[in-house]
Amino acid sequence: MTASRTYRAPRPAELDEEQRGVRATVLEGSRAPQRALLRLEDDEERLLGPFGLALLSPGIGSRSLAVGAAFRAASVLTARGREIAILTVAAVTGCSYERYAHAAVGRSAGLTEEEVAALLDGRFPGRDAVERAVHGIALAYLAASSGEGPALPEEAVAVLDDRALYELVMLLGHYRSLALAMDVFGVGAPR
Repeated sequence: MTASRTYRAPRPAELDEEQRGVRATVLEGSRAPQRALLRLEDDEERLLGPFGLALLSPGIGSRSLAVGAAFRAASVLTARGREIAILTVAAVTGCSYERYAHAAVGRSAGLTEEEVAALLDGRFPGRDAVERAVHGIALAYLAASSGEGPALPEEAVAVLDDRALYELVMLLGHYRSLALAMDVFGVGAPR
């Protein structure tokens, strides 16, 4: 898909009250530690990536951001496992912001440079059966046609319990949606 629009988030002075709340959530909430890993704002203090897009509809955007926070706070998937899944989404969708942001977050979660590169190339040996299952299920889910459910690899599904599989599928859907939104609005990685 080619971007039909090019979106730049408003500057802080241009935000209404609801948008300022979203901005505060991004910069001061559970994502605050990520500021040491990646840029959340540009040189004009405009929010980048999906964070800037959340300002378009603060009621929806704030809830979308809360989904991401829920995965960090309450998921049975490890931080490493979540980043394996998210980097697989980035590789399949070609989302440059997800590639940029989650390469850094993935390294902080324990992925090596070689593992990040392998994930972004669509391959990943994994350290154990769970990591291989996360990657295999992610690839199968993302490769499935929109009209049919994915043919998930049975051996991979058998490794995860129902809760982990549910959370993985929800995580993949969330990041695939973010990638689609960034594609439609022409939002990429910072330069």
